[in-house]
Amino acid sequence: MGTERPVNITGDSRVWFAGALEAGGSVGFGIQTRKNGYRAAYPFLTFRESKEIFNESLLKRFGGGVYRRGRNSLEWRITGYKAAEIVADMEPYVVSRKEVVTAMKNWLNADTAERVQIAEEMKGYDRYQDGSVDEYERLMRDPMFVAGVLDYKGTIYGHHDKQYIYPRVTIRSKNRNLLSALQSHYGGEVSIALEAGTESAIGDYTFQTKKDSYEWTSIGAGARELIRSVLPHVIVLPYEGWGSQLIKTVRQKRSNEATDVRDFVQDELEKFARGEISKLSTVEELAKKFSLRDRTLMRRLGTLPEDARKRRATIIKTANQRLLTEENVRSLVALMTQELEEYLQGKRKKLRYNDKWAKQADVGVHIIDRNVIPLLPKDVQEQRQHLLYSQAAKERNEKYGNPGKNK
Repeated sequence: MGTERPVNITGDSRVWFAGALEAGGSVGFGIQTRKNGYRAAYPFLTFRESKEIFNESLLKRFGGGVYRRGRNSLEWRITGYKAAEIVADMEPYVVSRKEVVTAMKNWLNADTAERVQIAEEMKGYDRYQDGSVDEYERLMRDPMFVAGVLDYKGTIYGHHDKQYIYPRVTIRSKNRNLLSALQSHYGGEVSIALEAGTESAIGDYTFQTKKDSYEWTSIGAGARELIRSVLPHVIVLPYEGWGSQLIKTVRQKRSNEATDVRDFVQDELEKFARGEISKLSTVEELAKKFSLRDRTLMRRLGTLPEDARKRRATIIKTANQRLLTEENVRSLVALMTQELEEYLQGKRKKLRYNDKWAKQADVGVHIIDRNVIPLLPKDVQEQRQHLLYSQAAKERNEKYGNPGKNK
């Protein structure tokens, strides 16, 4: 999807939540047992999504926490009374989660022993056992519900023809009947995306899928109708120009971006050759300068003449090698290890992130990731990574006014 806006969920958020939950969120109960035998049950609600703005919007509006799950996945998670209240409020709009919604309502009015019993009874709950296409078709008339489905499990991008560009919407979910209702309302096709029993992975964790995953796809008029309907309610906005069919305008915009990037990079190469500058801009720096995503910036760099591309790559590689010698690497490893020790001893309030170390060493952060971090002792790597994740979560909570989670 395209531009992102850091705003709270608008309107009746319980309807949005119901759409997101029906598309694939996780909800249920956990049970904690202490050493003295005391048992307590707590509700939880989680959404795992790589789009940072999705997670941060939920964090800002409802609290909870955002955690990294693997290299490219984030998870927003909320537990306790807040989770139970959010889920219980969805009751008029859920289809396949009615049983767990009832359990959450009962949990709110139960004592400690009854709550544990409720959690025990919900073990093995099949979240997709009850939903019917007819029930979902009724909810398709509510754009807030569809916005929740699209924000959590949808992707919007441009489908190119020779002269035209059409919006293409895909939504992937294990909830087959939900996608069938979308197909009935907006057209398109539903196909199987991943069969049950397929080997899959999240980061270093590998597993076998237990259920079939399906994908609904709509191109053109149906996709445009859906986007127009949900636009006031979504967190993540579609790409710029989604409502325009003519590809000429889009191509001109991309051509202008490529020209601006190409001129700037070639000017940098000339200045470097004359000795006016000592280093070239990294991809991250260029992306920030031209307000482009890293992948988009890489495509624009692809329009450089081949000799300029090779020259730039050689200069950056040589400069990084020159700036980060073996002695530099050993020094950074020692400094990072020392910083961790000082943090654990209470002599330092914060750890520095990899991009801060890269800035100090005057190299790209990928050089730190590839050449320095792997040389840290394994226990230092693991402890530092865990503490940095906790530190980042704490900073996000402070940023969005949720200091209670930091205690």
